[in-house]
This record gives sequence, structure tokens and C-alpha cells, in this order.
Amino acid sequence: MIRSGFFPSKNGDRRYGHNDLNIPLSALISDGVIPNRGNALQVMSNNDDTIKIMSGIAHYCGHWLVNDGVEVMAIPQSDYVYDRIDRVVVRCDETEDVRDMFIYIKQGQAQLRPTAPALEITDTVKEMCLAEIYVKKQTNVIKQSDITDTRADSNVCGWVVALIDKVDTSTLYEQWKQAYEDYYEATQAAIDGWFSNIKENLNGIGVLREYRKKIDITAEPTNLFPIDVPMYNYDLDILNVYINGILLSENEYSIAYSSYAKKYAVLLNTEISSTNGDVIELVVMRSVDDIDASVVHRFETELMNQKEATKTLIEQGETLRNEVTEIKNNADKATQAASNATSNANNAASEANEAAQAASTAKANADAATQSANTAASNANSAAQSANDIASEVERKLQAGELKGEKGDKGDTGGIG
Repeated sequence: MIRSGFFPSKNGDRRYGHNDLNIPLSALISDGVIPNRGNALQVMSNNDDTIKIMSGIAHYCGHWLVNDGVEVMAIPQSDYVYDRIDRVVVRCDETEDVRDMFIYIKQGQAQLRPTAPALEITDTVKEMCLAEIYVKKQTNVIKQSDITDTRADSNVCGWVVALIDKVDTSTLYEQWKQAYEDYYEATQAAIDGWFSNIKENLNGIGVLREYRKKIDITAEPTNLFPIDVPMYNYDLDILNVYINGILLSENEYSIAYSSYAKKYAVLLNTEISSTNGDVIELVVMRSVDDIDASVVHRFETELMNQKEATKTLIEQGETLRNEVTEIKNNADKATQAASNATSNANNAASEANEAAQAASTAKANADAATQSANTAASNANSAAQSANDIASEVERKLQAGELKGEKGDKGDTGGIG
């Protein structure tokens, strides 16, 4: 169908509606937020349980929304157990009873792994998301770091890119800067408080309680066994299936829900019967405070691994300490032995010095004795020489008759004259 406009009307033959005006606007202006008008509908934190939507203009399918001030909106109360993700939504509603464009908070579902609620897109209703808000459990304060700006995401919102020269990203920078600062502070606080809070976290997360159920098997082969454990929760509890005491892997069975019996049942891949002596046992592990048992189990496993790793480190440290102690003891012994050896060497040197002194004294005495002996020998030689000289002289005089003597009866007497 070909249409055109706008032309002067004569007698009502050229009548135009709002959609006729929206057609050229939609062709000229894309859907989304106009970035260079006011604060471009930025979502900001009030540091309490409210948020504020700054000034700006949005365009959607030829319709427009203008916020010329600051709009404050309250965030629905947080959940006690789980986190959730809410969305700040611009809703364009063309239904007959509404015919309006407005902003509201679209509340998400509180759950273990929260996701943002879906946007409604129909022939008469269209929604685009300005921001996502992460609402933590048991909180009444929304920080700027909890707000994710989605205006630039063309999948859920986008910027109006026609008829403008540039896009100002300074507000995004400020939000990212604030988010980084909040993240840094939160990380630092988490690191500082880890040791002091670990006991409280352990007490708060609860423990696992175990329920066991042995099932009587009929003689006729079957593979379907009801889970007759009171208040069994498929989403939170851990189920282990044993046949003849052997734990089955998850690909050997499935869990089916019977709308007629209003309970879950284990569906084995193969049939078993009592005639074969088979015994089936169901073991359900449940968190006492209804937290996902797999999370508790995984957390406890991680803590046990950390405990074992810490124990290993302590044992290695103890072994290293013993080795260091042994090395120190050996070093002390070596030092003592060296000290003893030095003392013994000093004693030996002293004794050697004394022996050398005694030897030197003995040598001096021996030298003196030798000198005395030499002197005595020299004197003896001199005396012998004198005696020889005297004897020679006497002999000479006797021969010369210079000496006379007389003989008597009783012996010879003589004299030298």
C-alpha cells in the first residue's frame, strides 16, 4: 500500500493521524536515547534504596518521552535469601487503555544465579532498558557500582544516531570510574576481613544433612523408583543413587517428575529386579538453611582442599624447620669441634714451644759442656806439652851431667843442684 502526506485538506479529504506524523519521524530519528539532550536519562544512585533518572529525551517508533528534571524511583525490597536483577525500563504502550510512554522499575526474579527480566516487545508494547540494577540480598542501599548502564547497548536500548554530530561518553566514564573505586574498596575490605569473617561465613552457610532411603525392589523388573524423601527439593538438594553399594554416574539415570503422584522419581537406564538380588538406595544431601546443597558441598570441598593444602604447607614447614634445626645443631657441633681443635692446636703449640725452649736450653748446655771439654782438653794438651818439655829438659841435663845423685843402701837419693 502506497501512502503519502502531508497535503491541504478540502472538505476533510486529507485527514492525518498520529501514526502519519510518526512515519517521517521514525525515518529520520532512530529508536533510543538522544545523547546530547540533558543528562541523556542516565540512572544514578542515591546511596539508599532509591535511584534517580536524570534529564533527557527518548524516542521510540515515532513516540517521544521527555524528562526535564530528576525523577526519583524506589527499588522494591530486596530478597532475604537470593540476589536479583531489576531493570529501569522505558515503556511505550500503544494499547487503547494506556496510549502513553513512561519509565518504571521492572523487577527481576530472586534466585541463586539471577538474570535480568525479559523486555516486552509486541505489536502494541515496546520496552527498552536504560540500566540494570543488581539488588543484593538483605540490602537497602543501591550503590553506583550496582548499576549497569545499558543505554549504549543497541540490543536493549541504543543511542539515537541520526541528525547528531557526536556522542558524549563522559557520564559513562564517571560511572565506570566510580564502579572501579567501589570495586577496589570492596576488594580491599574483602581481603582485610577474610580471616576474621571466615568462621562467620562458615556458620552462616550451614551444613549438609544426609537422608538415606532404601527401596524395596519387586520381583518384576522395573527402572522407576519414587524419591520418598520428605520435602525433597530438586533445585537445592543433591541426590546420589547407589545400586548394590556402587554409586551411579549421572549419565546412568535421570530424574523425572510425576504430575499424577506429585513427586520426583529416579528413572534408571536399565531395569533391575529383586530376583537378581539387586538393592537400590537413594541418598539425599540437603542444606539445613535451604541454600543450594551443591554450593555448600562445593564450598566445604574447597575449604577441605584448602585445609589439606594448609596442612601440607605446615608439614613442609615443620620438615624444613627440623632440617634447619639439624643443620644448626651440626653447625654448632662443627663449631665446637673447631673450637676444640683450635684449643688442642694451641696446647700443642704451647707444648711444642716449651719443648723447643727446653731443647734450646739443652743445646746451650751441651755447647757450654763442649766448650768446657775443649778447654779442658786444651789445658790437658798444654800440661802434657809442659810435662814433655820438662822431661826432655831433665833428659838433656842428665846426659850433659848437669845433674848428680848419690846411691845408699837403703835407696838412691839425689838432688838437683
